[in-house]
Amino acid sequence: MLTMTKQDAIAAMIAGKKVTHKYFSREEYMTMDLSLLVITEDGYSRTLYEFFRYRKSHEWEDGYSEWIPLSNNL
Repeated sequence: MLTMTKQDAIAAMIAGKKVTHKYFSREEYMTMDLSLLVITEDGYSRTLYEFFRYRKSHEWEDGYSEWIPLSNNL
């Protein structure tokens, strides 16, 4: 699985992709809506500033990838 930087992940979300992070569980992802709010898998929305407010350490600068849903056959 290819990893992305934080900036790559933001660009992917703006393009409508669902993105996950190495620290997220298998079911967790985020995307962005037309107003550029980060939308999580559970429906919560936050600004980019709010989402990354407590995710400032270097671990959050990379480790992102496109989220792929689990197959119903697994």
